[in-house]
Amino acid sequence: MNQSNSDQMQQLVDALMFAFRINTDDSLVSILGSGSESSNQEALTTWVHKTLVKPDLQLAESVLPRLIDRLEELLKNRGEKY
Repeated sequence: MNQSNSDQMQQLVDALMFAFRINTDDSLVSILGSGSESSNQEALTTWVHKTLVKPDLQLAESVLPRLIDRLEELLKNRGEKY
């Protein structure tokens, strides 16, 4: 994962921590993580990563329009025809 992706992942985790008022202890490690994390934040990072790397169909369908827009923009900017 490059630095930009890592930063975005951290922003997502921070936003979820804030939105759900998740404590920084380790009370959710067994629920969200793999069990080796030392804090809820680390466990939530694991959960977000797994969720985004292997999305379910509903999540994939919800992001597909945005992916189409971004790919189209990228290809147009490079002068590619599709």
